[in-house]
Formats: sequence, C-alpha cells, structure tokens
Amino acid sequence: MADFKPKERKCRIDPPIGVSIMCVFEPERENEIYQLLRKPVRVKGEATLQPYTDKIDSVHIDEISALPSLSLGEGNFFTRSSIAELAEIQNVKPLTDPSVLAGGIPNDQDVDEFLGEIYSTRK
Repeated sequence: MADFKPKERKCRIDPPIGVSIMCVFEPERENEIYQLLRKPVRVKGEATLQPYTDKIDSVHIDEISALPSLSLGEGNFFTRSSIAELAEIQNVKPLTDPSVLAGGIPNDQDVDEFLGEIYSTRK
C-alpha cells in the first residue's frame, strides 16, 4: 500500500511475522517505491518508536531494495546450491567463538538426561 500525496508520501510494509509498519519517504523515492510496491523488500532508515512500548511507529526510508527470491525460498527448494553459496546468500558467517554457545544447558544437568527429557515429551 502506498499514498503519493504531494504533502505526505507514505507506504505500508507487511512483514512475514508481525504487524504492518508505516513508512514515509521523500519525493525522490516515488518511482522506486512504486516499482517495488508488490514485491518483497528490505528497508533501511530511521524508525520512530511508540512511547512506553518500543514498538515501531513508522520508518523514514533511507534505502529500499528488492529481496532476492532465495531469501523467501520461492522456487529455489530444488536448486543445487553448495553450502558455501547458501551461506553467502543468507549472510551466514562461521562461528569464531564457541563460548557463545555455552549456557544452553545448566552445568548441574546431564546432557543425555536433558535430551532424553526432550525426546520423551515429543512422543
């Protein structure tokens, strides 16, 4: 959805999860916004937050770009991409510090017992 009024240029972005986000943009972006109107996009800009909730009230669009189809998984399920290609497309970096994984299981609990509890509740 977009509104191209001379005094107030707005559009709405509907994320895959969550509520719609209202955006405002400058007149120079009208054609760009219009071309991307019904396409999945990534927006960068300055957000205004609602008081007391810290939810996004609106975003002033500084940059907008179409998302590549692989980001959405459209028609790419059966493509033969290598692990390296998928990692690059999804901007996944190697784990450099394994200590960030620490703390997932309490020190006083046995890992096998912990996993056993998880699997038993799934049955």
